[in-house]
Amino acid sequence: MEHRCGNRRIVEARVTIRTRSGLVARGVLQNVSASGALVSSHLPLPLHATVFVQIEATDTHHPFCRVALAGEISRLTEDGFAIEWAEFAPHTLRAILRTTEPWQLGNQKADVG
Repeated sequence: MEHRCGNRRIVEARVTIRTRSGLVARGVLQNVSASGALVSSHLPLPLHATVFVQIEATDTHHPFCRVALAGEISRLTEDGFAIEWAEFAPHTLRAILRTTEPWQLGNQKADVG
């Protein structure tokens, strides 16, 4: 049974995933919430691996923005994995949501199961 805190916001933003062991891969942030995110990536990771999610984008407030969040792999999917943030509702999450605004698919909430 999964426990999620907060509403998931559908986004489509390119990210870089890094592990403590030095693996690096590109991915797509599919949805995000205060407690975690769903990422599409071909990086083979085990459950509970620590990862760093980095997003680079431009927005109207900053010409270039690089934001990084730490998290743990909480679930594996066919297309990638779910991440639980190391810190609940990290302040940098607002920056991620701001930088992904142009890619918003309306105000939909994701139904990720």
